[in-house]
This record gives sequence, structure tokens and C-alpha cells, in this order.
Amino acid sequence: GVFAVVLGGAVGSVGAFLVGRYLCRSLVETLARKRPTFRALDDLISERAVTITLLLRLPYLGSLMLNYLLSLTSIDIWTFLWCTVVGMLPGMVFFVYLGSEANDIKSIISKGSSMSESDKVNLALIISTATLFLGVVIALGVYARRRVRAYVELQA
Repeated sequence: GVFAVVLGGAVGSVGAFLVGRYLCRSLVETLARKRPTFRALDDLISERAVTITLLLRLPYLGSLMLNYLLSLTSIDIWTFLWCTVVGMLPGMVFFVYLGSEANDIKSIISKGSSMSESDKVNLALIISTATLFLGVVIALGVYARRRVRAYVELQA
């Protein structure tokens, strides 16, 4: 399951990146230039492509627009690809895990008050894993935004 999701995510991301870089560049540039942080993002990418791309990818949010925005920066396709795969991998593994546990969650919850101790422990582990992952995603998103904002303020 994870391999198929990673492959699909990589192919889709590279496809959007290439469309943004070569086919719709003027449209994507027009949209991006309306955002004041884009120039700072471009500067950050040119200085620290791997770090910034991984930080932006780890939260696993807004991937399609991020592909288009990154296509306008100086990042090369290979760095983009491996940062995309590595950065999106934790989220993909988590969602595949959650999907594989969906039937267990449904069956545990349907038992109601007649849940066994092992069912309760299993449900608690699933919930705590999901909560931990979401906490990390939110923290990384906040950190990435703060880094970009701090850089924008330094450039101003």
C-alpha cells in the first residue's frame, strides 16, 4: 500500500511541477507574485533548497499549490523529487496505516461497552498515534511558516 501511495504522490507532484515550470509558467507566476512571501521563499530555496522543501513537505498540506510554487523557484527537478518523497513519506505512511486500521476501529467502536482490554489498548494506540502525528504536522507547519516570515522580515 505505501509503495503505491508514494509512487502516485511522486508522479503527481512531478507532473504538477513540470506543468508549472514549462506549460503554465506565466499563469503560476502571476498568481505567485501576488503573494508577498513568494520572493522570500524563492530566495530561501536558492540558499537552502533541501531544508526548506522538506519543511514545506512534511506538513503534507497544500501539496498541489506547493508543487506549482516550487516549480517557479531555482530548485532542480531531482532535489524536488527526493525532497517530495522523503517529506511526504511520514504522512503517506500514517494515512495508509489509518486506512488499514479503519475496519479495526469500526469493529472496536461497534462493541461499545463490551470492549475487551486489548480492544481498548488498541483503540488508545490508534488515537494516540493519530494525535501525535497531527501535533507534529501542526508544529512543523508553524515552524516552516515562522522561518519564511522571519526571512521575509529580514529582506524588508
